[in-house]
Amino acid sequence: MPPDLQLTDLPTEILLCIFKLLDTKTLGSLSCCCRRFYELMLTDLIWIDHSKSVIICNQLSETILKRSKKCLKAREKCRISINWKVGSYDEQSYSTRVKYMPWLVLERDRLWLSRGEKLLGFDRHEGYWRHMIKWKNPSVVLDEGGHVSDIWKFVVTDENIISGSLDGSICIWSEEKGVLLSKKEKCHGSKADVRCIDSARDIVVSGSNGKTLRVWKLEDGFLADVPEQNLFLPDSIWSLAIEPHSNTVCCGTNGLLSSSSLKLFDLESGNVTNFDFGILGVAISDIKWLSTETFLTCGFDCIVKLWDKRSVTRNRQTVFCSLRNRTTW
Repeated sequence: MPPDLQLTDLPTEILLCIFKLLDTKTLGSLSCCCRRFYELMLTDLIWIDHSKSVIICNQLSETILKRSKKCLKAREKCRISINWKVGSYDEQSYSTRVKYMPWLVLERDRLWLSRGEKLLGFDRHEGYWRHMIKWKNPSVVLDEGGHVSDIWKFVVTDENIISGSLDGSICIWSEEKGVLLSKKEKCHGSKADVRCIDSARDIVVSGSNGKTLRVWKLEDGFLADVPEQNLFLPDSIWSLAIEPHSNTVCCGTNGLLSSSSLKLFDLESGNVTNFDFGILGVAISDIKWLSTETFLTCGFDCIVKLWDKRSVTRNRQTVFCSLRNRTTW
C-alpha cells in the first residue's frame, strides 16, 4: 500500500462499504470534509441500516404511512430523528385572539383541529413545510347546526368525523361533503359532557365526566337511540381508544380516587381489567394503540408510557417505558 495513499483516493465502492459501518455522528462529520464525501453521504445505501431503528420517523406503521405526505429517504429519517433527540426544530404558530386548547388530527392531505365549537380543516400543500399549511384560510369549516359548546375531542374515520362536546352531544359530519349528518344530544345525561370518543367499524364509544362509558351502534351516519352497552366507572373518563382488530377498549380516568386510572374493557364479555401498577393518581389524557397487545398513554406525569396488556396475566407486572428517560425507543 503506497504510504501517501489517503482516504479520498479509495474507490467509491470501498468508501461506501466503510461508511456503512460508521455511526451517524461520524457520518455527519465526514460530510463536512470535502465535496466528494458530502455527495457520498447523500447515498441512501449508507443510511438504510441506521434508519430502521430511528424514533419518530421510521414510517414502518401502516397508520403513519397512510397520513404521511411523502415517504422519507433513509438519510432524511436519520436527520429528523437526531433533530428530535437534541431538540432542534422550527415552528409555525397558529394564533387566535381567544385562548383555545385544540384537538388535532393529521391526515395525508388535511390537518383537522377544533376551535371552540368549530372544526377547521387545513389543506396540506406540496413544497417547503412553512407553506404546507395556510392558517388564515381553512378549506373546511364545520359548525352549522352542530355543537353549541367547545369540542373536547373528535375522531376522523374513512367516511365521517365524529365529535364530542361540553354540551353533552355527539355530532357526525361528512368529511367529503362538509355538512352535518346527525346530532345526538345529552348522550350521557342532562349534565354530563362527552370528554372522549373513538370509532371503529360500525361502533362508537364515548366517555364522560359523568363516569359512564357507552357503546353506540353506528349506521348510515346515525347513532342508535339507545346505547348497546353502558359501563359505570368510579372516576371521570378522560380518554379512550378502541383496538381496531379486536373488541378491546382502553380507557383512562382522571385518577382522583385510589383505584387504577387505566382500564381495559372487553366489548363482548363486558369485563373490566385494571392496570394496578405505576398509574395510581395520574390522569390519562390520551391513549394510542400500537398493536393488538401494546399501546401508549400520556398523562399529567409528563411521561409517555408503553404498555402491554398481556402483562396483567403475567405475575401482575406492568411493563412501561418512559420517553423522558429513554431516547432509543
